[in-house]
Amino acid sequence: MFCAYGVLMPGFLLYDDACHLKSRMMSLMGSYWESAAGMCIAILIDKFHFSNHVNPWCVGALSPFKFKGLNLADADGNPLRNGVNTESCEQRFRIMNKYKDTVRQKPGGSFRFFTLRLCDLLNCQRVHADPTPSPIPRAPV
Repeated sequence: MFCAYGVLMPGFLLYDDACHLKSRMMSLMGSYWESAAGMCIAILIDKFHFSNHVNPWCVGALSPFKFKGLNLADADGNPLRNGVNTESCEQRFRIMNKYKDTVRQKPGGSFRFFTLRLCDLLNCQRVHADPTPSPIPRAPV
């Protein structure tokens, strides 16, 4: 599926408060194209926050275990250990939150650079890549 300017849209969105997001998108569907586009993808509650939801509509319609594309449950609906890591943002936030006091007083540009570089280093560590930055190519003279 494509959205504005030919950018490929994801097939699903995992969000901690997906029930309120979905209902808000439904209420705005005639007013904004983004709401209509959002209704074309599966919006689900992530596994980490799913146990906090008790509304029957949330549990029935937005369960990540019922969406087959995530490989979170077997054919009988029993949770699997493998599959999409729906808690990845929570895990990344836990790591990033350790640096909140370091970057609190930094000006905007320094804060953004520090955050970007930290994310880059964490991603390199995760995929076992060399974190040494490559030289910036110079424009031809």
